[in-house]
Amino acid sequence: MFCTVHLTCLLFLICVRGKKILVAEGSSSKVTRKGCYTFFDVDSTWDEANDACRGMMAHLVTMETTDEWNKVKGLLTEKAKETGSYTHYYIGLRRENGLWKWAEAGGPGVTVATNDSRWQQGQPSGDPDEHCAEINSYYLRKYGRFNNVECDFKYQATGNTDPRGYICEDL
Repeated sequence: MFCTVHLTCLLFLICVRGKKILVAEGSSSKVTRKGCYTFFDVDSTWDEANDACRGMMAHLVTMETTDEWNKVKGLLTEKAKETGSYTHYYIGLRRENGLWKWAEAGGPGVTVATNDSRWQQGQPSGDPDEHCAEINSYYLRKYGRFNNVECDFKYQATGNTDPRGYICEDL
């Protein structure tokens, strides 16, 4: 299903309520206490992704707890296996003043330590140009790890066949 959200995109949404799975063509999300996760398969910058989520009364996904990270990681892994599409997604994690902070966290100053087990091996890299974060479906035989990336880099512009989308979380 094609949609317009500041950009033309392919939306994948799976809604899961309890044990019953409802699948809508062109979509995938999981209902939780915080709401719904929606995966957008559109190559974008972090700011474009953030603006698109806000335009839908949502925000880039924040995974402040291991439990929530496991939920998102599971959805991402399932989606990648079923569709074979996008495997990199911007998340609401950004480096500010040397600290990795959730952009829309439930409380002020919610950070992710650089030695947090959710980071990919060797990440965050410390690259001064990489202030934003993504989650990958599969990297070095590990699912759903964080990786620091440039905020304004579009994969498709470089001819890469593995572009980066984004995940919105309902408010």
